[in-house]
Amino acid sequence: MLDIGTETYLSPMLSILWDTYGRDLITQPDRFTVKILVPGLDPREIEDVMVVDPSEGMFHDIIYALQWIAPEGFKVRRETIGEGFFSYVASENTLDEKEIDSLLKEKFACVGVTV
Repeated sequence: MLDIGTETYLSPMLSILWDTYGRDLITQPDRFTVKILVPGLDPREIEDVMVVDPSEGMFHDIIYALQWIAPEGFKVRRETIGEGFFSYVASENTLDEKEIDSLLKEKFACVGVTV
């Protein structure tokens, strides 16, 4: 039985539990309680399940801020979110996709990240 303190991540947690164990073995009798009825389940198996990746939200917030900071003339914009990194490219000139990819590989290589 899980006792929920705040409902902030309840929906994604339920989705993960349903996908892993099936809807018939996960019940929610009230807003703050989730019952996992999996026979023989060791509670430690669900301790390390990541419900939400906080870096994902952080990257989206940073990209949103960069969109506001970028000068008005920078109409060409491309953002990418990867495993533990993000990129935001803005230009007033048209950039070829190969140019952007090459530029990103070069800049990420400077900090030891392979894209």
